[in-house]
Amino acid sequence: METLISIDCYQGAYGPTIRMGIQAAEGLVALRHLLRGLAAGSTHACDVRELPFVQLIGMHGLVLRSVHENRRKTVELERRKDGTSVFHWSNSLEGWNHCAGLVDGITGTIPSHQYLSQEGIDDALIVVAYREETPTQISPISPTP
Repeated sequence: METLISIDCYQGAYGPTIRMGIQAAEGLVALRHLLRGLAAGSTHACDVRELPFVQLIGMHGLVLRSVHENRRKTVELERRKDGTSVFHWSNSLEGWNHCAGLVDGITGTIPSHQYLSQEGIDDALIVVAYREETPTQISPISPTP
């Protein structure tokens, strides 16, 4: 299957950044479907590396999970003994609904981006970038603490 979403993890201007790069409207539809499934409770957890239309770069995994209560910190980094990094992104149904609403604000007609996590609170800033250029100078996140 064609890659619709390239998810890149790197050291950005505001710290660790997970950038969901989407170049086509089909990618926006796929992301909206995933977020709406989490918001509706029909999906409880998803490891995005298992999705055939996603390519991960700079990290071993990104796991999305529904939890019962809102959390202040929604993105947590797990550094494994083998040196790989896995991010866990957890939200309540209400939190996933909020994220889906933010993505709904991307019209699909002009390049734009939307932040889905909080700088300075979460272990990584998650940004959806639709039809925006990919950063040319990317520094991967170091596997050591």
